Amino acid sequence: MPGDISNRHIMNEDDIIKITNIDRFRPSLKCDLFIPSYVHSLSIATEFIYNYVLKRFPPDYFATIHIGGKHPFDDFRRFNKGDLIYRNNPALAINYTLQYDYNDNDIDYNLLSTNKYLKRSVWQRSFFKWPSKNVYIGMDLEAMLINYTFRFRENLKAQQLDLFNRLRKVFRLGCTETLDIDCDFHLNRTMIAYIAKEAGFAVDPSTNEVLDPWNFIRFLNSYSQMPILYKLRFINQKYEYFLRMRNLPVHLSFTNGLDVDDGNQSGMTAIGFTI
Repeated sequence: MPGDISNRHIMNEDDIIKITNIDRFRPSLKCDLFIPSYVHSLSIATEFIYNYVLKRFPPDYFATIHIGGKHPFDDFRRFNKGDLIYRNNPALAINYTLQYDYNDNDIDYNLLSTNKYLKRSVWQRSFFKWPSKNVYIGMDLEAMLINYTFRFRENLKAQQLDLFNRLRKVFRLGCTETLDIDCDFHLNRTMIAYIAKEAGFAVDPSTNEVLDPWNFIRFLNSYSQMPILYKLRFINQKYEYFLRMRNLPVHLSFTNGLDVDDGNQSGMTAIGFTI
């Protein structure tokens, strides 16, 4: 039942407390999105699978190693002009195909716009926290699916059979395997320059380079929960900043079997046997 209306007190204007600008009590952060190079991750995966395969053979076992997708003039740094015509065996060729529509069972699907994607980010989960300046850096990982094809070539049929038997022993054919690796992801130069300016470090306006990178990297690691490195990036021969991620899983599948051929016919003999 409602109370007695006669007992109610009518407030005048002096009793009303005016509260203005309550938004200043709510944290408000500006967001931006930086997307690392996809080729950088592909290069790391190719280097990993290259070392994974080569360490199962004696040193200098292959006379020729070719990796698909490398710079077309890369061989001129190591070979003489006549060596480009004929490649010695045993030889190894590595090629890859990237599955562009891979989304890790819909986990990496991004059906939202950039603004909505940024609004879903949680600053409490960031790895870099600078509360006095309200600067936070977070990171989302996406899985990649790369299919590698290895072609081994020997001169003789007997060498091909021995190599075939070796491959069956040193690789878990028909099975899968998961390994944990450390991976470095480069940080955006514009973002690094902004943090350096906020921290009071001098930055070259023409190149966005921090003039004192050694003390600056010490400053970054004092607020970061994961190691931040400053090292040479081979793809552009420039020193950049990298974030090191520890214990990233790499899932290897060897479910495809081995295929052998009967060599290339040259007159009455066959040479160049491939697996």
